Amino acid sequence: MSIVGSQRCSRIYLIVLNSIFTGLLIPRCSMGNKKYEWYSDSARSLFESVKGRMQSLQISLAHLDYGPAARGGQERLVSALLLNCNRDTFTRLVVSSPDCGFITPSNRRSTHSILRLDLTPEQLDNAFASIRVLHLRNLFPEWTSTAYHNLVDLRLMGSCKINESVLVTILKMSPCLRIFHLGIPINRWDIPAMDSTVELIDLEILRVVGDGMSIPMFQEKVEHLLSLISPGKKALRLFLEYQTRWHLEVLRDPFPVKHTRAFIQRANVVELHAERYPLAIVLASWPITRHVVLHQCNMRNMTTLPDNDINHDGPFPQSPLKTLYLSNCSIPLDDLRSSLQRPVERLVLGEQIITELSAVCPMVVFVDEMPVCVSSWINGVAKDFSVLGV
Repeated sequence: MSIVGSQRCSRIYLIVLNSIFTGLLIPRCSMGNKKYEWYSDSARSLFESVKGRMQSLQISLAHLDYGPAARGGQERLVSALLLNCNRDTFTRLVVSSPDCGFITPSNRRSTHSILRLDLTPEQLDNAFASIRVLHLRNLFPEWTSTAYHNLVDLRLMGSCKINESVLVTILKMSPCLRIFHLGIPINRWDIPAMDSTVELIDLEILRVVGDGMSIPMFQEKVEHLLSLISPGKKALRLFLEYQTRWHLEVLRDPFPVKHTRAFIQRANVVELHAERYPLAIVLASWPITRHVVLHQCNMRNMTTLPDNDINHDGPFPQSPLKTLYLSNCSIPLDDLRSSLQRPVERLVLGEQIITELSAVCPMVVFVDEMPVCVSSWINGVAKDFSVLGV
């Protein structure tokens, strides 16, 4: 059963087990001078009947300027659903908002509270304790919430900032984390470095997204996050996505990759997916065993390593890269050949480039469409990790 609460912007979705219903649309916003009255006795009875079988809850809020009446109906609905949800069933929460803030209990008076639920702190913690998949954009349970405990899939996206100490604590609360996406900025240096390493031995997907920042700031974010994480030996897919469309400067000065290099050395990175990332070719020369996917990478935005980040003890072992995918990249083949310091078994191009291919790799494949692994990554990985076969 899929239940949707929406008319203009805000939506609430539920996935309910063992139900004969296939869908229900509930208007949320007012029409004309009418009040927000959709949360009636009959609606309340419906939600009372299904809340114990709720498996997944998705909340998408409108801007705060839609007023307290509209928000109050959402708060009552969400409160009712969470109050008596089944901890053996309710395992997935997805929340998004255009405004940054927190989900709080009713007795928490904070200017940062966007969704204030009619629940005590204990009731809210009990409802969140069973969550294993948590996808958040701009609207978060409080950082001390049980919602961050024992997760296998955590995605923190948006423009809100998080302190390093808070992020480390959250990650340590989910030692079996398999999927982690980070798109929010990190406030640095608020804890000693000796306390900041987190072991995530089951980690399989790590995605770092930069939006609304310069390329050097994004690389600093990548360096910072990778310095915090100590992965296990499982095959790891690493996604580095620079998404700031209006800020694509030409890089003149190298910037450090000390922690990025150390992460590649200690992790079993089998795939690198890089979007508009200036160090893509450098990383592709490092020991990534299977595939490298480069999307919209431009050679004029490539940069080099500072002297103190060059491995003076010798290069990485030059095992062949199984596949190199290039999609919408502007990289001259001569520059690619000189920069990519390892053999490539298979080169797949999304564009029709014919000249000089035999000097790059022994087998060349031309495709009329974008390869499945590339299109799946671009179109779907931010929404659903299942496209990656996880």
